[in-house]
Parts: sequence; C-alpha cells; structure tokens
Amino acid sequence: MSASTLRYRPRDDGNGRLRERLTELAGQHRRHGYRMLHSRLQLEGWTINVKRTYRVYREEGLMVRKRRRKKLPVPERQPPASEWLSPR
Repeated sequence: MSASTLRYRPRDDGNGRLRERLTELAGQHRRHGYRMLHSRLQLEGWTINVKRTYRVYREEGLMVRKRRRKKLPVPERQPPASEWLSPR
C-alpha cells in the first residue's frame, strides 16, 4: 500500500449547512422531491446547482415518502346478467 493512501485524510466538503437545511426541509415537506426542495432553497437565497442538491439529497438517504393506497371493502360479486348468457 502506498504511503499517500495511508496518510489520506478526507476533507470536509463544505456542505454541512446545506445538509442540515435540506434534511429539515425534507422533514417538513415529505412529499417534495429534490427538485422542489431545490426550488425552496433558491427562494431562501441559496445559490447552488441542482446536481449538488441531488448529490447531497442522495447522500443523506432522503426519499419521497410513498402514499399508501386506501383499502376499500370489496363488494359482493353478482352473477352475470341472464341476457349475456342466452345465445342469439
């Protein structure tokens, strides 16, 4: 293994405040994806690229919450009408 690999220290990417704000907005607006959150950040005055928003969004493990289908009771089945069964 090379010496540079052993001495490698990862640097901070400078997205700490963005990560916090994105996570906060995602918690408030659960049905908003990264595009809507990006536009909300822009309205707040952030000047960032949508690709950066998407990268941070994915790194934080954020996702749009899926809506659950409402389960409706299944009605009783009725036999087919007699006019459909008779030959013509």
